[in-house]
Amino acid sequence: IEWNVGLYREPGLTPQVITGVEEFELGCDVPLESQRQGFAPAAATAVVDYARSVLGRPRIVAIIDPRTEPSNRMASRAGLRFEKAVVWREKRVEVFADRPR
Repeated sequence: IEWNVGLYREPGLTPQVITGVEEFELGCDVPLESQRQGFAPAAATAVVDYARSVLGRPRIVAIIDPRTEPSNRMASRAGLRFEKAVVWREKRVEVFADRPR
């Protein structure tokens, strides 16, 4: 599921396999000119709420490069918490989740 609402591109859910388990990843690409205005956390929260209430997804994750502090803040504001660090697609990433597995 992806939306394009002008100020940010493609907040949505993408199925991903992380350490052998299929998860639904929350993703959001925010253009530089729209950053630090609260759009990403609002969009992420709306996507998480939609995933739970409409799609019935029991769990949502965000896969984040540990060097991107704004992404960490966005995930936290959307109700996701750090769960673990893993190697995913040959890169070290951090997995944030709204509920424990």
